[in-house]
Amino acid sequence: TVDMKVFFRQMRALVRLSFLELWRRNDVFGLLVLGLALMVPLSMASPFGAAGASRYLDEMALLFTVPGITTLAHLTYPIRYIRKCGKDLSLKPFYPKLRAILGEVVSRGMNLEVNTSGLRQGVGETMPGEEILSLYREAGGTKIAVGSDAHKAEHIGADVKEVTDRLRAAGFTVI
Repeated sequence: TVDMKVFFRQMRALVRLSFLELWRRNDVFGLLVLGLALMVPLSMASPFGAAGASRYLDEMALLFTVPGITTLAHLTYPIRYIRKCGKDLSLKPFYPKLRAILGEVVSRGMNLEVNTSGLRQGVGETMPGEEILSLYREAGGTKIAVGSDAHKAEHIGADVKEVTDRLRAAGFTVI
């Protein structure tokens, strides 16, 4: 039997993450269609700033209710767009939520994705960066999946070797 409350929470999390992806792609038509079709609050189409980052982490935590997930990806996704808007956001106020999420990653034996796209897209670091990777190590995390988030053929595998070498040097053993 399916717990409908859990099912709807899972669907809401996936829909909101879909909104973030459409926003990232600057797909205004897609945002409009998804918003109208699913009646998701428009506030989620602009998830930037501290309130948006907090909501994003809450939605990330809901993904642990979805069976079969082996890798948690895009943990710091909003940071890219906050910085592209010329702003910065301290992650320290989010440490309790981040520690809880990273603790779940570790307790479930999951991988944490480290995305190299931030190195070539103006973020200046991998996503997540050293600050979050340090929290992950503190939680006992050792398993990393490295990805380049390639949306163009020339970005496939970009910076993966360099980042993998840095992660090994930092003590991560399963990459």
